[in-house]
Amino acid sequence: MLFYTIADSTDIKASEMHLAAAQIIGAALALVLSLSIIPAQRAAELFSISVLQQFAKDRALLGVFLILVATTMLSLLLGTRWSVRLDPKMSLVLQFLLLGISFDALRRFYVSTLNLLAPESAIRQIVRVSSAQIRRIGRAAEKVVAIQVVANGAPSKMDQTLHAQTIVRTRLPQGLQHSIAQLEEFAHRFIARRDSNATIETLGALETIATEYSDLRKKSITLHVDPKFPFAGYLSDVSDVLNPIYESILHIIEDAIAAKNERVVQHSISSMGRMTLQAMSVVAPGAAEQRVAPLAYSACFYLHRAARLVLAANMPDAKLRAISSFGAVLQNRSTDVGSTETTMEANEALFDIAVDGYGKSDQISVFRSFEAILFAVRFEIENDLFEVGSLKSTLDQISELIPSEILADAAGKRRLHVFPAYALGFEASIPALVENRGKDQG
Repeated sequence: MLFYTIADSTDIKASEMHLAAAQIIGAALALVLSLSIIPAQRAAELFSISVLQQFAKDRALLGVFLILVATTMLSLLLGTRWSVRLDPKMSLVLQFLLLGISFDALRRFYVSTLNLLAPESAIRQIVRVSSAQIRRIGRAAEKVVAIQVVANGAPSKMDQTLHAQTIVRTRLPQGLQHSIAQLEEFAHRFIARRDSNATIETLGALETIATEYSDLRKKSITLHVDPKFPFAGYLSDVSDVLNPIYESILHIIEDAIAAKNERVVQHSISSMGRMTLQAMSVVAPGAAEQRVAPLAYSACFYLHRAARLVLAANMPDAKLRAISSFGAVLQNRSTDVGSTETTMEANEALFDIAVDGYGKSDQISVFRSFEAILFAVRFEIENDLFEVGSLKSTLDQISELIPSEILADAAGKRRLHVFPAYALGFEASIPALVENRGKDQG
């Protein structure tokens, strides 16, 4: 405004200034096009070649390119004196605005290219794209079901099947599997560079995709029996997305163990534990009108596999994370949902940890794992889920470990500690369980 007020319009060569400004902006545009290859190439080396697709689709970079093209063309247009009525001072004011917009776009390009090289930015971009796909296809599936309800006049059992078929036909599972593979590749590269924070961010991204997809499929869980494994129980096509995530986390754990990165292993175990709890919340009707959680056993099975890797690597803190995760699984069972297979798998995992603790003189993991087992029995008693076979199985496990406990006591490792099953001060000891059972019957 100061320029517009003071400048003398009779002594201004506006056309030359416009053309000079167009040259400046055009040079900036050429610089953007040439320099953008360098961060893209560097990002492909740091992460994977697939990140170039995200770079090509980045809206910020596309916006910078379009802004610079538009300001260059407008500057050339002002330089041609396309409007005789336009005052030279006013045209220069417009030119200064165009230059300001162009410089701001260059600043945006600088920030975007730096974000491209940040691991968190690439990971969040993949999660953002996957989440957008899940939401968009979820809305489309709900619309298809709503149309079917209007056509039939009332909801029916076929609505769930239609919802699932709509999601599968859009090839959403295949798209998510591609994102999962990308994230796993990122994690392996981060572990090789000893970047624990970026690896943990990747684990969070895998957990987010698993949670959002399972939430989407809560409305359309369809069950089937695999003819190759008829005794595996009811299965669901939701596992086509969840199982690759579990497998990816197992591979990340193996890689982290090889790199002796226990922090990543701990977060991996915690992520799988939370995903198991999420899987337990997805319920579907089973045989004889019994409600089942068809995704829970698979998640607990993979968590057990992860725990075995931790036991073989002898990572004490990660073992405690595994014990806490299995304990949470046993304590968060729904009273009206069948979860026998999941319960057995969690108990078996805790028993394996206890046995491993005796072999390595790790009394903390021994006591913590059996505390979790006994708390699970108390949970069953308090929630009317108790079965005699459950307590008998626990007693059988304790009897198997009595020789090891005697050896530990003889070696002087139990002077200040009492085995949880017999510790009168422990609220879930066998005497306390028997007392609680008697009160429950009374």
